[in-house]
Amino acid sequence: MNDLPEIQDEVCRTALVMATKRAIEADRPDHLFDDPLAAQLAGETGQAWREKWERDDSDNPLGSTVRIQFVAVRTRFFDDFILSVLPEIKQFVFLGVGLDTRAFRLPFSPQTRLYELDLPELVEYREAILQDKQANCHRQAIAADLTQPWSHLLLQQGFDINIPTLWLMEGLLMYLNESQVNQLLKIISHLSTDSSYWEPIWSVSNRGKSRLNIPMA
Repeated sequence: MNDLPEIQDEVCRTALVMATKRAIEADRPDHLFDDPLAAQLAGETGQAWREKWERDDSDNPLGSTVRIQFVAVRTRFFDDFILSVLPEIKQFVFLGVGLDTRAFRLPFSPQTRLYELDLPELVEYREAILQDKQANCHRQAIAADLTQPWSHLLLQQGFDINIPTLWLMEGLLMYLNESQVNQLLKIISHLSTDSSYWEPIWSVSNRGKSRLNIPMA
């Protein structure tokens, strides 16, 4: 683990927090999901946080039981929705993928294509751990700053604009301003054919899922 690239960016480090919380949930006997890679992705930093949170739950709101449970429920919510559309959707794009491991733990078919986008620093760290792991689908990690032009990177990796797609933005939009969110959604609309889906999460009290029925521009 000491040979892994370090994550310095504060936004990227939130992915370590989420992986740590998923690892905690996955270790529960009544867990809502399996995530055998979460602890490895959280790394030594995540393990240190976990030990601190377990000692000082009331003094560490970031690692409080309620916040860990929220991440667990959110993860299961999106797991269930993805599973519900698997018969019809064969192309997925996870924007701000973080340290997500659904490509490895959900029963995708080998024909399913999954594109995972996030900042270069985070993608480098993530791929250093996952590069020798076998995904259940065709997985393509793409380093991209989603506040800058990125659609060409997706297209270069084989994204097909002519088939329905599920776009997942789990815990992403809170880091973008209004203009950036609007631009992101315009790009998604432009790249989406009829019967595509997008799955954002805004906050604890405002969670949405929508179906895009927008003809390709």
